[in-house]
Amino acid sequence: MKRLLPPRPFLDAIALRVVVLWFFLRGVSAAGSAALQVPYPQSLIGRPIGAVWIVAVIILLVRVEMWRRREIVFLANLGYSFFRIAMVIVGACVLFEIGLRVAVG
Repeated sequence: MKRLLPPRPFLDAIALRVVVLWFFLRGVSAAGSAALQVPYPQSLIGRPIGAVWIVAVIILLVRVEMWRRREIVFLANLGYSFFRIAMVIVGACVLFEIGLRVAVG
């Protein structure tokens, strides 16, 4: 039976990287919006295209970090392409974005 997700240690490492990067990039985005005199709740949420850019940057940074540590090659040898890893990253970011929009209103 083919598993859809990478092994648990790699999945945990990917999730931790996504959480740290998402909070950092969302904070930078909110600070930039606040500097441009955007009202408070809208400065946290931002525009939808901004969320797409944040997800793209997170995918790029996680890929570079995994390449640097040779995790991509190891997971590829186990049969997990980076496309699956990218889908895990996108899923986590979508959950964070939905949670942010629900929390802020």
